[in-house]
Amino acid sequence: MRLGLIGASAVISYNVMPLPPEYRVHFPGLTDDNHDKSSEIDPNYNCIGHAAGSILWWEPVRALGGNIYWPHTAPLQNTIAAYQKAYQFIGYVDCADGSVEAGYEKIALYIKDGTLKHAARQLADGKWTSKLGRDLDIWHSDPGVLEGQKYGHVQIYMKRKI
Repeated sequence: MRLGLIGASAVISYNVMPLPPEYRVHFPGLTDDNHDKSSEIDPNYNCIGHAAGSILWWEPVRALGGNIYWPHTAPLQNTIAAYQKAYQFIGYVDCADGSVEAGYEKIALYIKDGTLKHAARQLADGKWTSKLGRDLDIWHSDPGVLEGQKYGHVQIYMKRKI
């Protein structure tokens, strides 16, 4: 199965497409000046795949997605360690924080109640990109703007050479 990876050197362009108001209920850290919608709704991939630079639904066990992908080296478990193993398969290693580091692409893993709830990927200009569930993609100024009741908090950062 093809990973459907999106190249790290892709051209970054930002469109001004405000999110519908209902998103602000789930993500109170979003303001008019720290994010924008970057795609329409596409239920074919999730935030885990999006953070990996993939257009596939990454999941260890079939729950919501249609065509799922999961690296063969990662355990078929819905655990934080299994997700870390999945990202390690494509070159990510743990790192200290989400600061911009020349030559590296970073991801942030959001954890709530001991469960991975979301993943975001840092773009070349230091902004971040997220897939909001089965819905749309956004770019946002930093990982903290999505922290809260829905996704919990960023507890793990990982990086890979680009």
